[in-house]
Amino acid sequence: MSRVLSIGTALPQFDVSQAEAAEFALRHFNGRLAKHSQLMQVFPNTRIARRHFVVPLEWFETSQHSWQERNAIYLRSAEALSIAAAREALARAGISPHEVIARRSLDRASRAARPCWRGSRRRSRRP
Repeated sequence: MSRVLSIGTALPQFDVSQAEAAEFALRHFNGRLAKHSQLMQVFPNTRIARRHFVVPLEWFETSQHSWQERNAIYLRSAEALSIAAAREALARAGISPHEVIARRSLDRASRAARPCWRGSRRRSRRP
Protein backbone atom coordinates (compact mmCIF):
# COMPACT_ATOMS: atom_id res chain seq x y z
CA MET A 1 0.00 0.00 0.00
CA SER A 2 1.27 3.47 -0.85
CA ARG A 3 1.67 6.09 1.84
CA VAL A 4 3.01 9.59 2.26
CA LEU A 5 6.25 9.58 4.23
CA SER A 6 6.89 13.32 4.12
CA ILE A 7 6.19 16.46 2.17
CA GLY A 8 8.42 19.20 0.86
CA THR A 9 7.75 22.77 -0.15
CA ALA A 10 9.46 25.31 -2.35
CA LEU A 11 8.55 28.92 -2.91
CA PRO A 12 9.51 31.33 -5.68
CA GLN A 13 12.27 33.74 -4.76
CA PHE A 14 10.31 37.01 -4.89
CA ASP A 15 7.62 37.77 -2.34
CA VAL A 16 5.48 40.78 -1.57
CA SER A 17 2.97 41.59 1.11
CA GLN A 18 -0.71 41.40 0.31
CA ALA A 19 -0.87 45.21 0.49
CA GLU A 20 1.99 45.52 -2.04
CA ALA A 21 0.25 43.04 -4.35
CA ALA A 22 -2.99 45.03 -4.11
CA GLU A 23 -1.19 48.28 -4.92
CA PHE A 24 0.49 46.64 -7.90
CA ALA A 25 -2.80 45.20 -9.18
CA LEU A 26 -4.47 48.59 -8.85
CA ARG A 27 -1.75 50.22 -10.99
CA HIS A 28 -1.22 47.38 -13.44
CA PHE A 29 -4.80 46.36 -14.24
CA ASN A 30 -6.63 49.68 -13.86
CA GLY A 31 -8.64 50.26 -17.01
CA ARG A 32 -7.62 46.89 -18.45
CA LEU A 33 -10.27 44.75 -16.76
CA ALA A 34 -14.02 45.31 -17.00
CA LYS A 35 -14.75 44.67 -13.31
CA HIS A 36 -11.47 45.94 -11.90
CA SER A 37 -12.97 47.68 -8.86
CA GLN A 38 -14.92 44.57 -7.90
CA LEU A 39 -11.84 42.37 -8.30
CA MET A 40 -9.80 44.69 -6.05
CA GLN A 41 -12.15 43.83 -3.17
CA VAL A 42 -10.64 40.34 -3.13
CA PHE A 43 -7.35 41.56 -1.61
CA PRO A 44 -8.60 42.76 1.79
CA ASN A 45 -11.00 39.80 2.11
CA THR A 46 -8.43 37.00 2.05
CA ARG A 47 -6.17 35.69 4.76
CA ILE A 48 -3.15 35.76 2.50
CA ALA A 49 -0.19 37.51 4.12
CA ARG A 50 2.37 37.25 1.31
CA ARG A 51 2.34 36.39 -2.38
CA HIS A 52 5.24 34.77 -4.20
CA PHE A 53 6.45 35.33 -7.75
CA VAL A 54 9.21 33.86 -9.91
CA VAL A 55 10.05 37.30 -11.26
CA PRO A 56 10.04 40.65 -9.45
CA LEU A 57 6.87 42.73 -9.80
CA GLU A 58 8.86 45.28 -11.82
CA TRP A 59 9.22 42.66 -14.56
CA PHE A 60 5.49 42.93 -15.25
CA GLU A 61 5.77 46.69 -15.71
CA THR A 62 8.79 46.81 -18.01
CA SER A 63 7.18 45.85 -21.30
CA GLN A 64 4.59 43.62 -22.86
CA HIS A 65 5.88 40.10 -22.50
CA SER A 66 4.66 37.54 -25.01
CA TRP A 67 2.69 34.49 -24.00
CA GLN A 68 5.63 32.34 -25.11
CA GLU A 69 8.05 34.26 -22.86
CA ARG A 70 5.73 34.11 -19.82
CA ASN A 71 5.05 30.41 -20.40
CA ALA A 72 8.76 29.58 -20.77
CA ILE A 73 9.49 31.29 -17.43
CA TYR A 74 6.59 29.45 -15.82
CA LEU A 75 7.77 26.05 -17.10
CA ARG A 76 11.39 26.59 -16.01
CA SER A 77 10.34 27.84 -12.60
CA ALA A 78 7.68 25.18 -12.04
CA GLU A 79 10.19 22.45 -12.84
CA ALA A 80 12.87 23.91 -10.56
CA LEU A 81 10.43 24.40 -7.67
CA SER A 82 8.99 20.90 -8.12
CA ILE A 83 12.46 19.37 -7.99
CA ALA A 84 13.37 21.42 -4.90
CA ALA A 85 10.17 20.35 -3.11
CA ALA A 86 10.71 16.70 -4.06
CA ARG A 87 14.31 16.77 -2.81
CA GLU A 88 13.17 18.28 0.48
CA ALA A 89 10.49 15.60 0.89
CA LEU A 90 12.98 12.83 0.16
CA ALA A 91 15.49 14.27 2.61
CA ARG A 92 12.86 14.51 5.34
CA ALA A 93 11.83 10.91 4.72
CA GLY A 94 15.45 9.77 4.62
CA ILE A 95 15.09 7.93 1.33
CA SER A 96 16.57 8.20 -2.15
CA PRO A 97 14.64 8.75 -5.39
CA HIS A 98 15.45 5.15 -6.39
CA GLU A 99 13.59 3.83 -3.37
CA VAL A 100 10.46 5.72 -4.38
CA ILE A 101 10.56 4.22 -7.85
CA ALA A 102 11.16 0.74 -6.45
CA ARG A 103 8.27 1.06 -4.00
CA ARG A 104 6.00 2.40 -6.71
CA SER A 105 6.91 -0.51 -8.98
CA LEU A 106 6.28 -3.02 -6.20
CA ASP A 107 2.87 -1.47 -5.50
CA ARG A 108 1.95 -1.74 -9.17
CA ALA A 109 3.11 -5.35 -9.32
CA SER A 110 1.09 -6.31 -6.24
CA ARG A 111 -2.05 -4.64 -7.63
CA ALA A 112 -1.61 -6.42 -10.95
CA ALA A 113 -1.29 -9.77 -9.16
CA ARG A 114 -4.56 -9.38 -7.25
CA PRO A 115 -7.32 -11.69 -8.42
CA CYS A 116 -10.21 -10.23 -10.30
CA TRP A 117 -13.33 -11.16 -8.34
CA ARG A 118 -16.29 -12.70 -10.12
CA GLY A 119 -18.79 -10.10 -11.22
CA SER A 120 -16.32 -7.27 -11.18
CA ARG A 121 -14.66 -5.75 -14.18
CA ARG A 122 -11.08 -4.82 -14.29
CA ARG A 123 -10.58 -1.47 -15.93
CA SER A 124 -7.92 -1.19 -18.54
CA ARG A 125 -5.38 1.54 -17.94
CA ARG A 126 -4.68 4.06 -20.59
CA PRO A 127 -1.03 4.69 -21.37
